[in-house]
Amino acid sequence: MSKDSLDRHLARIVGNTRRKKRVVSIPDLATSIDKAARMVGGIGSLSDRVMLSETMLRQFLSVKDLHPNVRELFDKRDLDSVDLCAQLATLDPEDQIALAKEAVCGSLRTKDIRDFRELRKRNKTLSTTEIIRKVLESKPRVEFLAEFVLRSGDAAEQVDARLRKHLKAGDILQMHIDGSIVSLVLSKAGRDRMLELSRKSGFNLEQTIQMVASSKL
Repeated sequence: MSKDSLDRHLARIVGNTRRKKRVVSIPDLATSIDKAARMVGGIGSLSDRVMLSETMLRQFLSVKDLHPNVRELFDKRDLDSVDLCAQLATLDPEDQIALAKEAVCGSLRTKDIRDFRELRKRNKTLSTTEIIRKVLESKPRVEFLAEFVLRSGDAAEQVDARLRKHLKAGDILQMHIDGSIVSLVLSKAGRDRMLELSRKSGFNLEQTIQMVASSKL
């Protein structure tokens, strides 16, 4: 065993679990966890070394149980939540793929995946699409808040005009600019319109809104 190699893996694990924003993808971090665990004699020993629970370490390792198409989304960091990864990993490949697609668009979050799992347990004969529809219909109909960075040189009027090319009257409930940060509150209908655009563009909801606002979409 190379001590330098082990130290690099341990540093990567600690460095990416002690900060709010990881600098590596979940699959990359899982690789380090897997290799380090083998070097120190198991996941329990690694847990003691890095002072993280075995449960948390196994959540990262769950990425190995994802369908290759879904894992690729985590590789590219289109999806980047370890909780979401662990929830998806418990499902069949067909469900994983369909749910991951909705998660990338922003229409489903981790809690929704949990709700899907519970519905799946009780409705084994329903199609994936039918269960997703039930989950979406049960979601609270609340306003949607998006925050993004204003492109240098853009004025509030320009951003508002770009957004309204894709939205209807009443969709924008509020827009506030504080320095370079834009806070945008959309109605349910406005969120749905942007969500449909995100599905067509292949970007998640937040990315789609920012690209529209900066005239890149």
